[in-house]
Amino acid sequence: MNFCTIRCCICESVLLNLPEEEISRLNGLTFRCESCGQKLLLDGTNVSKDMSADATYNLHKYDLNI
Repeated sequence: MNFCTIRCCICESVLLNLPEEEISRLNGLTFRCESCGQKLLLDGTNVSKDMSADATYNLHKYDLNI
């Protein structure tokens, strides 16, 4: 069984360490990094910043201290 480690593209902390089969089932889901708080989109074995409206809303919410 081959394990795949997925790291945050911002701070490089480990998000997931699962078998490749499990990672493929999670494709398209978003995760929040526990270290830096960035919302990330899983695309295969890669992650990228999630550019959905929710991510922008959350950043503005914290910036304005609402």
